[in-house]
Amino acid sequence: MIIQRQKPLIQLISNDHVSAMELEERLLSLGYVVLAKNKSFEQGAAVFESHQPELIIAEWDDAFIDDIYFQQLLQELSVPILFVSLALTPALHQLCQTSRMVHLIQRPFADIDLHSAIQQVLGTASIYKQYTKYEEELKQNARLLQLFFNQVLSAIFFAITPTPLRWRSELQTPPLAVLRHLQETLTITKHNRSLAEQYRLKPEEGLIKQPLRCLFPSNEIYEHFLATLLEKKQCRFAFSKELADGSVATYEGNYSLILDEQGAVIGVLGIQQDITHRKRHERLLKISKQRFERLAAYSPDIIIVAHTQDFQKIRFSYVNKPNILGFKEKAIDSPDKLMELVHPQDFPTVRAYFQDISQKNEYPPIQVRLKNQAGEWEWFQCQYVVLSPEDEQEGKGYYEILFYLHNLTEKIRYENQLKEEKANLLALIESSHNPIFSVDRKLHVKTYNTAFLNLIHHFKPALHEAAGQPLSGVFPKEELNFWLEHIQKTFLGEKQEVPHRLHFKEKGTIHYEVAFYPIIEESQITGVTVIARDVTEQEKMRLALEKSNYELDTFIYRSSHDLRAPLSSILGLLQLLRMPVSDQEKAHYIQLIEKSVAKLDRVIYSLIDFSRNMHLPLDFDYVDVEQIVYDCYEQLQSLPHADRLRIHFINGCPKELVSDENRLRIVLYHLLSNSIRYQDLHKEETHIHITIECHQDTWTLSFKDNGKGIADNIKQNLFHMFQRSNEENRGAGLGLYIIKQVVQKLQGEVEIKSQLGEGTEVIITLPLLKEKAVVL
Repeated sequence: MIIQRQKPLIQLISNDHVSAMELEERLLSLGYVVLAKNKSFEQGAAVFESHQPELIIAEWDDAFIDDIYFQQLLQELSVPILFVSLALTPALHQLCQTSRMVHLIQRPFADIDLHSAIQQVLGTASIYKQYTKYEEELKQNARLLQLFFNQVLSAIFFAITPTPLRWRSELQTPPLAVLRHLQETLTITKHNRSLAEQYRLKPEEGLIKQPLRCLFPSNEIYEHFLATLLEKKQCRFAFSKELADGSVATYEGNYSLILDEQGAVIGVLGIQQDITHRKRHERLLKISKQRFERLAAYSPDIIIVAHTQDFQKIRFSYVNKPNILGFKEKAIDSPDKLMELVHPQDFPTVRAYFQDISQKNEYPPIQVRLKNQAGEWEWFQCQYVVLSPEDEQEGKGYYEILFYLHNLTEKIRYENQLKEEKANLLALIESSHNPIFSVDRKLHVKTYNTAFLNLIHHFKPALHEAAGQPLSGVFPKEELNFWLEHIQKTFLGEKQEVPHRLHFKEKGTIHYEVAFYPIIEESQITGVTVIARDVTEQEKMRLALEKSNYELDTFIYRSSHDLRAPLSSILGLLQLLRMPVSDQEKAHYIQLIEKSVAKLDRVIYSLIDFSRNMHLPLDFDYVDVEQIVYDCYEQLQSLPHADRLRIHFINGCPKELVSDENRLRIVLYHLLSNSIRYQDLHKEETHIHITIECHQDTWTLSFKDNGKGIADNIKQNLFHMFQRSNEENRGAGLGLYIIKQVVQKLQGEVEIKSQLGEGTEVIITLPLLKEKAVVL
């Protein structure tokens, strides 16, 4: 429970005990509460500090003037003092005049007088305390206002006219006289430091007592300012002024008329900012925007600037292309219009894309298809940037969204073509029978084909994956140096093609022509491609060509000799015939000429057979081997001792034989010719056994005679050009060579078995053909 005290607490101070008792009784009778009775202020100090009385009643004593505690109490007086005295002494009178908290009551007085005096003192003290409080608050506010006035960044000034000015308020435009009066009399009476700083004044300089027009660049602008202010009572105004240092500053501010109680104009209040930097930034921003739009106009991309405040409605404010996707200008002015052109499969992605914009989240670029005006789909890469306004925290301002749409249609088409070409290239590489592989800078295998894998299986059968393998893990040590040497040279930019041989147990020696090509990316060699082309067959052909060239040279040399020798002999014999000789000698010379002509004929016939075999196409047809044998035998009857040779023909093949008749005739002709010329005339009978046998895919033709036979030291070179089987014979040495060449042309084989003095057997094996054909 709270007890409310009706009477104030009173502290008594009196050095007269009787007087103190008398005052206490009277106060108690009036209902007041007496805290204590003290003889002096020094004794009462402890009670005063501990109980805080609301009133001190003291018997006046001039000694109080010298009391230290009393003087200290007066300096910090917060409690009123009522002095009781018989007379008003000068010291007491002075004290009452200087302090509103000190009062006097003169004796004698009645109780009602004492009560009235106490109430009056308490009331006066209460009013004084309230006044002191308001005064402190006013001083504090004045200090804060002065602090704000001096520290605020904006310039603040007051301009006062000495004569208040009134005009008819219904006139919106003030009379010219009013305008002129203010223009001439407004004077700056107060301003803060920021105004001096805005006008680049020195610290000791100021604008106090300066006419207001000194702030403006010209009388015309000053007059326009006053006319606007008088018309609107308050306005926002901006102007630029050239300062004393030659620089130009731009100012903008809020200005108000100062009116008195009757509404008369007594001055102008201005709050002004220096917006020079802001204007410069705005100008630079405008220039930057113009440059952006100029660059954007030449950009191949679609650039869109959109504005929004709440992300619920987005408006396109700038598009760098007059026609987007072939549509008319401004036909696509919002994301909704753009969404109508999105491919159905890309629609969920684009919708999520715009939802993330509202969250102002960063979103990676996306690829979408948009339908152009012709109805075709074009690929675009879309990206956006959200620019926040300066007053975003206050929830005001517009967001700018920059959309970039980069057309990827051609790029994707080229990428697809590149992928297709790469796939085709890989397929082509894979289909090649030549080993192909590539290595990177670290000499690791990057790509390869099956032919390469098959090649390295000969070295490392357990290796089934070569990609990523170092070369040392693919090739054996004896092969590694070759590949490393040429790959490293290729990394220096040297394209190479070098021969190489590999030796395999199963295949023997394989000849390769190895090409090393640098892989160039962005002007840098990043790898090497190696192609090992199998040239074994070409190498064989080269060796065969060398052999053929050698044989051709020999053939020409020997043929010219074999042709020239009979001709020289004939010319010599003809010269002898022109000389006077006997008939017997003439007959002998003519016989010798006939022999030379026959020899020349055989050489020419052999050359014709050689040429026919080399140049005529293969003409396979049904042949009668027996008939060809006897035809050739008839042609050879002119040879010496041809009539002694007996032919025994056995055809053990029930099928009709298919072969090239012309080439078969050449073979049979030369075989019969050799058998006739190499007869053993010491034997009673010379014969030839000709046997034909058929097998599943081949048929054989065997020529076996009982002639002189062939010595062992000659057998190994029998099929060489100009090799005679018997030194006694003066033939050209082309017969067996031509037989060998013809049989090889017929895809067959020829074998000779012979014993000196017993005879020779020639076995020819040819393919068993079933149909007629012509092979060019």
